[in-house]
Amino acid sequence: MIFYIALILIVALLTIMTLKNTNLKCQSNKYKIAFLVIMLAIVLFRMVRYASAMGLNVDEAMGGYNSWCLANYGVDSHLMKAPVYLIAWGSGMNILYPAIGIPFVKLFGLSVLSYRFPMVLLSILSMFALYNALMKNIDRPKFNLLFIAVLYLNPWMIMANRWALESNLFPIIIIFALSAFLMFIGKKTPRESLIWFILFNVFVGLSAYAYSNDWLFLAVFVPVLYVLLFRKKQIDLKKMIAGIATLLVVVWPLILFVYVNYIGHHTLHVLGLTIPELWASRSSSQMIFGNGTPLIPAMVQNFLKNINTIANGGQMPWNSLPVIGLMFPGMFIVSMIGMVISIKKLKSGSNLNIFMISSLISSLPLLLFVVPNANHMNALILPIFYFEALGLKKILNTRFLQKSAIVIFTMMMMWFTYGYFVQNAQTLSNGWTITSLKLKKAFNLADKSNKEIYFIDDQNGGMFAVSRFWEPISPYTFNRIKSNDPKSGEMNYQYYGKWHFCQSTDPSMQNLNNSVFIVLGNDSSIDLGNLPSNATKVGNYGPFIMFEN
Repeated sequence: MIFYIALILIVALLTIMTLKNTNLKCQSNKYKIAFLVIMLAIVLFRMVRYASAMGLNVDEAMGGYNSWCLANYGVDSHLMKAPVYLIAWGSGMNILYPAIGIPFVKLFGLSVLSYRFPMVLLSILSMFALYNALMKNIDRPKFNLLFIAVLYLNPWMIMANRWALESNLFPIIIIFALSAFLMFIGKKTPRESLIWFILFNVFVGLSAYAYSNDWLFLAVFVPVLYVLLFRKKQIDLKKMIAGIATLLVVVWPLILFVYVNYIGHHTLHVLGLTIPELWASRSSSQMIFGNGTPLIPAMVQNFLKNINTIANGGQMPWNSLPVIGLMFPGMFIVSMIGMVISIKKLKSGSNLNIFMISSLISSLPLLLFVVPNANHMNALILPIFYFEALGLKKILNTRFLQKSAIVIFTMMMMWFTYGYFVQNAQTLSNGWTITSLKLKKAFNLADKSNKEIYFIDDQNGGMFAVSRFWEPISPYTFNRIKSNDPKSGEMNYQYYGKWHFCQSTDPSMQNLNNSVFIVLGNDSSIDLGNLPSNATKVGNYGPFIMFEN
C-alpha cells in the first residue's frame, strides 16, 4: 500500500508543478482537461495491479536477487563487489536497474511490489520530465500532448513499464536524455546551455548501463547527433569536447568491461569497482553473425523480420498481446507516413526532429544485425511513436476525424485493457519464463519445513533464481552450498542446499523421505506415480501442487 500512496502523492505534486510552471497555464480549460485525462490514463495503466497482473519472470527474479545481495551484503550473487555488469546467468545482465532497485529492496524487502516500483515510478517521472521540456521549448502545445499520449499509451510502452526486466529501462533513460536535450536547446545563456548539454550526455552514458544490446545504437547515435548539431551551429568545439569528456567519465568502466571480456579475459578491480569476466557470451544467440548464412541475405532477412515484429508484434506475451501487437493495428503505417514527413523536414525542421532522425539512423544496425525481439528493438520506441504522432497530426486534419480518432483510440485502449487483465491473464500469470506468484506461499511453506525440497517443472528454466527471489539467502551461503555445474551462458544449478531442481520425476524419488515436492500439476509428461507412496498433498498453488512426506 505504501508504494501506491507514494505514487499518488508524487503524481499529485508533479501535476500541480506542471500546471503552474509551464505554459500549460496559458492554455484553454479544454486543453487542461485533456492533459489531466491523458496524464491520469498514463499513470493508471502503470499503477493498477502492476505487482499482481503478471507473474514473476525469471530474469526479474535474477535481477531482484542480485539487487537484494548488493543491498544487504555489498556483493552480487557471484560475490562481486560493486560490479559494473552482473554475471547473473553466466552471460551477463545489465547493472543499472538492479542498482536503482537497491534502496527499495533494502528498505522494504525483496518482493515483486518493491522491485517493480522503480520501473513504474521512473516511467511516470519521465513522462512529466518530457512534457515539461516540450512545453518549455517546443511551442506546439497540441502536438506535445499528442506525442505524450502516443508515446505512453501504446501497448509496447505500457507493458514494458509494468515489470522489471532491466533492459526495459533503456527507453526511459533515453527519454530523460531527450528532456535534457530539449532544455539544452532552449536555454539562452551559455552556462545554462552547457549544464543541460552535460546532463544530456550523463543520461546517454547511463543508458549504456541499462542495455548492452543498445551499445550498437549509442555508437552511431552520439556521433550522428553531434555532427548534425555542429553543422547547425547548436554546439561548438568547446561543447563537443565537454560532451565527449562527460561520456567518457560515465562509461569508462564499460570500456574496461569490453576489454576484459574480449581482450584481457580476466576480472579487474579498479577504484573499488569490479569489471567481471563473463562465463560466456550471448552474442551468438542475439546477433546474426556466425549462423552459417551469408551476411547480406542474413541482414536483409533479419531486417524484414524485425520490421514485422514492430508492425505486428512478437511471440513473447510479456511484450505484446495477440492481434494487438506492439503498436495498435494500423499504427505502423501511420508511423511510416510520419517518418516521411520527418525526413522531408530534416534540413528545416526542429532540433526535436533532428534527435528523432538521429535515433532512427542509429537503430539501423539493430534492425540489420540483432535478432528479432521487442526488447532488442527498444531503442526504436522514441522515434517510432514520434513518427506516429506526426502521422496522426497529418491525417487528422478535420474536427470530425479528430473526434472519430478519440473514439477509436478509446475503444482500442479498452480492447488492450481486456486483453491484458482478462483474456491473456493466464498466460501472463504462468507461462514461458513467467512463474506463478502463488509460488511465493508454496516456497515459504517448503522452506520453513526444514525438509529437502524438490521443484519439478519442465517448462521454465532458471527456477533456482525464482526460489532465491522468494526465499533469499546470503550470497556467501549460496556459493558455498550450490552444485558445481559447469560454467555456461545459461546457467541452471541442479541444487543448492536443500533445494533441488528437476524437469521430471523418476522412480528413484519413490525412496525419498522427509521431503517436499512442488510439482507442475497440469503437465502430462510429469509422472506423479514416481513420487513416494506416502507423500500427501498439501495444497494447490496456481498450476503447482505441493506434496510432502
